[in-house]
Amino acid sequence: ENLRNDRDLVLKAVGIAGYELEGAAEDLKNDNGIVLAATRSMGEALEYASSEMKDGVEIVCTAFQRRFSRCCIA
Repeated sequence: ENLRNDRDLVLKAVGIAGYELEGAAEDLKNDNGIVLAATRSMGEALEYASSEMKDGVEIVCTAFQRRFSRCCIA
């Protein structure tokens, strides 16, 4: 449980694998830096962000760009 609340650890984890946001504490799912790192790593990580973060233009654009870039590469 403490690991889910450790901001530095979660930031590193989502930076490597955005889907790790799913296991983060709820307050970290509402942390702009955490969610931005997750969506930069994997656009689909937006699914695990808080509702407030899902309304953020920067977060949504980052997720979209990341997701779109993967489609173009494939």
